[in-house]
Amino acid sequence: MIIASDIHWRVRYEADDASLKRKLTEAIIEDGVLIFAGDVAHKGTKEQYRLFSEWCRELKNESVILVPATGNHDISMGWGPLKVTNPKGLERWKQIMDLADENRIAQNELDSLYRIGRDIFICLNTTWAWLRPARVQKWQMEWAKEHAPVGNDLRYHLVTHHSLWTKQSDRHIGMIKPERLTRMLLKPLNVQTAINGHNHRFELAMERVSGHNLLHIQTPAFCPRKTRGNPGPGYVHWHPEGEAKLVQLSS
Repeated sequence: MIIASDIHWRVRYEADDASLKRKLTEAIIEDGVLIFAGDVAHKGTKEQYRLFSEWCRELKNESVILVPATGNHDISMGWGPLKVTNPKGLERWKQIMDLADENRIAQNELDSLYRIGRDIFICLNTTWAWLRPARVQKWQMEWAKEHAPVGNDLRYHLVTHHSLWTKQSDRHIGMIKPERLTRMLLKPLNVQTAINGHNHRFELAMERVSGHNLLHIQTPAFCPRKTRGNPGPGYVHWHPEGEAKLVQLSS
């Protein structure tokens, strides 16, 4: 499985990023699964979403399974607590979700559940306007728990844009109220993996939240202008039964 995030596509850089995009596309087609942890767009514009939708259709034509989670740049505008929802960006993201219908078992607004073999991916929106940024809300947890299939042989993975943790080397704060998320969703389903983007920095580590252990996979920025001195641009190649490794790209 290929995990990518923070593409931040802009039309003005389309030609500059063509080589990187082709290398990523080839890796995804060879693998067959793309888990996307948000921020495909930079400001949620029509042209930025055009680039992404064309790419998604190219991948679908090659039978790639898409597992997307929304990012703050995809559906919001503004800065910090002054963020407001971008209505057009919101509608454009929902159209992307419509493309990602293969292997989807449930959808509710901006949240989706996907099943690939034994693996259940819980993709939850963490981008909320005004005073509620970087969080999973209670009703989302209840929805996910209600609709997630149950089985002793299943493995559960959380996919969000924001991280559960705030670390010294991260550019952004982590989620608000991760303990509640753990108590209401992660522990009951025994979620094994937490996948996120947003911080533009790769990390692979076993972490602990409220007594619950998780493998933390944080993806690097794919956009070469967003690496900020961290390894990248790149993506993560991962298999739930094996290891996750960083793949760095150069144009």
